[in-house]
Amino acid sequence: MVRPVRAIIYTHNHPDHSGGAKVFAGTDKPEIYSHQTLVESGPEFGRGPRDGGDAFGTKLPDNLFINAGTQLEYGRVTPHTREGYLPPTRTFSGDSETIEVAGVRMQLIHTPGESPENTAIWIADNGVLIPGDDFLKSYPNLSPIRGLKLRPPEKWIASLDRMLALNATYLVQGHMRPILGKDEVRKALADLSGRDQDRPRPDPCRHHAGKDAGRACARGETFS
Repeated sequence: MVRPVRAIIYTHNHPDHSGGAKVFAGTDKPEIYSHQTLVESGPEFGRGPRDGGDAFGTKLPDNLFINAGTQLEYGRVTPHTREGYLPPTRTFSGDSETIEVAGVRMQLIHTPGESPENTAIWIADNGVLIPGDDFLKSYPNLSPIRGLKLRPPEKWIASLDRMLALNATYLVQGHMRPILGKDEVRKALADLSGRDQDRPRPDPCRHHAGKDAGRACARGETFS
């Protein structure tokens, strides 16, 4: 049995999370949810070919194109585009909003981090947390080499702490396999946020060399 798509929820504006909405929507005319910040900020493309470079390696010869990052040959097989983007039909402002889709209650939680509008989806009855791209099992991408603005670490950490407090059983990531079990989810979020009880919280600005860069990081400035 084919079931209609009732809703699409944008966790954030990046093309790999918003560029395929038309395919999923089809002719079903679903509600499309996002945080209001997504509408006000507009798309975040950055400068992939920054200063004549090629952050995604799209122009490398096949024998040197080793790693496509988070999706199939990004920029080559998978174009860097939002051609399938559809504008939200319902937005929310503030910290959160509770909605119901096809009988399933869920809470949309504003969790800025990877992007200013990042929205986590919390389905409390099932213990399911969808964090958008605030959680990746790697060091947070605070200062993307493709030329985007610095992502303020304090806001990102606060969002991770808020997710930790939910005590989720399942963490459904945007780019990797789900993490299952409360203990595993808690450990994963705590490791990323620096809430590990056995070690101090790391300085997220330390990877920028020099005092001036460190101060700029703390102020949330852009690196060129």
